[in-house]
Amino acid sequence: MIGQVELAAVAIVAQIWLHAIAGRNVIIYIDNDSAREALIKGYSPAIPSAELIAVAWLGLAEARAAPWFARVPGPSNIADGPSRMQFKECADLGIERVQLSVGWERSLLWDSPGGS
Repeated sequence: MIGQVELAAVAIVAQIWLHAIAGRNVIIYIDNDSAREALIKGYSPAIPSAELIAVAWLGLAEARAAPWFARVPGPSNIADGPSRMQFKECADLGIERVQLSVGWERSLLWDSPGGS
């Protein structure tokens, strides 16, 4: 499940930051080796992971972004606290917490470019 959370984050970024990453070299830091390796391969035998990978790559392709997937260890990862439901460090940095509406994942998967 942790790998799928990491994959979902990449899929979301590839969709909502499409214009920000358009035509750029993009380094995507991931704190999970299985998710990083699946993104590099562009494949996972787990259907939910494969769907997230497809959404991520569709967004990256539409943006004509050139991604590089690198590992970042938990203590160096700004998202490590929030992934453990600890938000103080991010709040102290002025990072705004945004709530996603229920059902966002269906819209991400099915309303994406090339989605069904």
